[in-house]
Amino acid sequence: MVKEVTQPARAAFTMIELLVVISIVAVLVSLLAPALGRARDTSRQVVSMSNVRSIQQLLDQYGSSCSDLMPAPIIGAFYPSIRPEFANTIHPWDAYAFWMGLISVTTSWDELRPVINSPGRRFPTELPTHYTSSYHIVMCTQAKPDAWTVRCDLNMPLGGNRFPDVAFPAQKVHVFDSDLAYVRRAKRYRGEDLFEQAPTGFFDGHVAIHVPAEASEPFESPLLAGVRNTQRLFHTRDGIRGVDY
Repeated sequence: MVKEVTQPARAAFTMIELLVVISIVAVLVSLLAPALGRARDTSRQVVSMSNVRSIQQLLDQYGSSCSDLMPAPIIGAFYPSIRPEFANTIHPWDAYAFWMGLISVTTSWDELRPVINSPGRRFPTELPTHYTSSYHIVMCTQAKPDAWTVRCDLNMPLGGNRFPDVAFPAQKVHVFDSDLAYVRRAKRYRGEDLFEQAPTGFFDGHVAIHVPAEASEPFESPLLAGVRNTQRLFHTRDGIRGVDY
C-alpha cells in the first residue's frame, strides 16, 4: 500500500514581510528614478541639439542663396504658413518665432516640420495658420548693430544684416531652444530670462548647452521701448557684433 505524502501548506506573507518588500522596491525606485530621468533629459537634449544644427544649416542655405542676407520680413509682404492655403504678414520683431515663412524661398514646410519642435512638443490636431517654432532666432538679427548701442537712430530701417557681418561668430548666439518642453519646471519664454539649460547654436555653426540667464547683459534699445521686454540673447549689446558667452 502506497502512502500519499502531503506537502505542508505554504504560509502566506506576513504583513511585516510585505511591508519589507514594499520598502525595498521603494528604495530601488528612488535610486533608479533620478538616473532614468537624467538619461531621458540627455536623450532629449541630443535630439534638440540635432534640431538646432539642422535649423542652422537651413538658415545658412538661405543666406547662401540670398547674397548672405539674414532672413528678415518686409512689412506688408505675405509669407507661406504651415497650412498651404494661408499666408501671413510677419512683424519684424516677431520674426524670432515666425522665421519659418521667411526662408520658404529655399526651404519647404516638409523640411521644417521634423525640426521646429522641441522634444515633447507636438503639433496641435488643428494646425493654426501662424505656427511658432520652439527654436528662436535672436531678435538682434532684425536691426543693424547700431540699434543696440547709444548711437541708436529711431528712424533706422530694419533688416539688411549679413552673415559675414557677425564679429564674433563663435560667441554670438544665433538659434536656441526657448521652449524646453521636456523640462517640467521650466517656464515658457514670457519675457523672462530662462534659468534652464538650453541647446544653443552659434553663428560659427557649433552647438552647445547654455543657460540663457547666464548670457551677457542685454541692451535696452530705444527701438523696442514699449514693444518688447529687454532679454538676454535677443538684445545683445552691439547686436550681431556683440558677444553672448
